Amino acid sequence: MRSPLRQLRQREYTGGVIIVTGSHDEDTLDEAWALGPQEVIGKPIDLERLLTSIQLVLVCREC
Repeated sequence: MRSPLRQLRQREYTGGVIIVTGSHDEDTLDEAWALGPQEVIGKPIDLERLLTSIQLVLVCREC
């Protein structure tokens, strides 16, 4: 199965990406980080961390 982030990268999407996952598998998480998201957040979601991540993605978009 092809990941949505992998498909975005193949289309040269340069926007910010935050992955939210329930996976704790190290290989899967390493693969996710290798695709270049701004953050990988595990479930259950820490809403403060999610908000901070969203704010950082939006600020970096302005850089």
